[in-house]
Amino acid sequence: MENIKNFKARLVIQDFKQKSGIDYFDTYAPVACISTIRLFIATALIHNLIIHQMDVKTSFLNGELDEEVYMNQPQGFIMPINENKVCKLIKPLYGLKQALKKWHQKFDEVFLTHGYLLNQADKCVYSKFDEIVLYEGHGEADLILVSTSMDTSEKLMPNNGHVVSQLEYYMVIGCLMYVMTCTRPDIAFAVEGYTDASWNSNIEDNSSTSGWVFLLGGGVISWASKKQTCITSSTIESEFVI
Repeated sequence: MENIKNFKARLVIQDFKQKSGIDYFDTYAPVACISTIRLFIATALIHNLIIHQMDVKTSFLNGELDEEVYMNQPQGFIMPINENKVCKLIKPLYGLKQALKKWHQKFDEVFLTHGYLLNQADKCVYSKFDEIVLYEGHGEADLILVSTSMDTSEKLMPNNGHVVSQLEYYMVIGCLMYVMTCTRPDIAFAVEGYTDASWNSNIEDNSSTSGWVFLLGGGVISWASKKQTCITSSTIESEFVI
C-alpha cells in the first residue's frame, strides 16, 4: 500500500437548492467532438508532431459569477460570533449548476484576448499561428490556382500565363492539404470524404439510408449511417438527402 503524501479537501455546494431563473440561468458549455480529437491525432501522426496535454487545477474557481448566490458557512469553518451569517459567492464552486459554463466563458475570453482564433466548426478548438507558408516562391495568390491537366507530361498553365511544373503543382496541393488538416480542421473533411445512400431499402416505410465516412492519413476519423426522414423517388434524390 502506498503512503499517503497529503490530504486534499474540496468544498462542494449543494446545487439542489438552486432555483432556475434566480440562482442560475444558462448552464450549457460546449464539449469537443470525438471526430475532432481523432482528426488532431491523425494530423500529429502524419506530420510527426508531439501532442501535449495539461490540466487546470481547480478550474471552476477561475470563473466569474454574475448571479447573486449565497451559501451557508461550511462546517468546521464557521466564524465565531457570526454563526448566523452566510457567504456570498464571488467565484463559482464545484457543484454549482452554472460552474462549467462560467469556466468556459473565462477560458474563451482569455484565449481570444491572447490572439487565438475560435474554430467555427468546433467551438472547443482554438488555434494560433504566427506564420503560414503556402508557397515558397514569389507572386500573387493566383499561382495556387492552376489549370489541371490529365496528361502528366503536359505543363500546367495558371491564369497569369506562367508555366508551372508538375513538381510545383504537387507542392502547392501539398500545402493546401496541410492548411486543411492542420490550420483549418473545419474544412479538412472535404479532402477525404465518402458518402453514399441506398434507395427504398426499408421495406416497411420505403425510406432510404444515408451513410458517410471521412478519412485522414488512411484512418477513419468520422462515420455515420442513418435512416432518412423523407421518402425519395429515385436513387439520385436519395443521394442528395443527408
